[in-house]
Amino acid sequence: MPKVSDTTRPAGEASRPPVRRTGAARPRRSPPGTLPDEPELWWESGACRGADPVLFFPPEQDGPRKRADRESAAIALCGHCPVRRTCLDHALAVPERFGVWGGTTEIERRNFRRRTRALAGDSRT
Repeated sequence: MPKVSDTTRPAGEASRPPVRRTGAARPRRSPPGTLPDEPELWWESGACRGADPVLFFPPEQDGPRKRADRESAAIALCGHCPVRRTCLDHALAVPERFGVWGGTTEIERRNFRRRTRALAGDSRT
């Protein structure tokens, strides 16, 4: 059993179990076309697993063209992802304000939330 000091919980991820930082083996990726038994582990089956995070979270100093290229590459990867819809549902529910999630950009998700609120009669932006 790990000591409290051996585990950490990433900020904003209270629903995930603590992550051991002692060099323990990472969970195996599910075979293509299957999902883990536990729905909260959907990210383990993501096509983005192992991809460069910079594709999904371009640095602020990237110019518009470079940022668009990175986002396009991330969205293309999402196009083949078995958990794309779950990822998008997560991004809209939380809401994730930065990066590519479920094949959508920050701007696309923000516009979707605004349209949804407008239809519901909510004036928040």
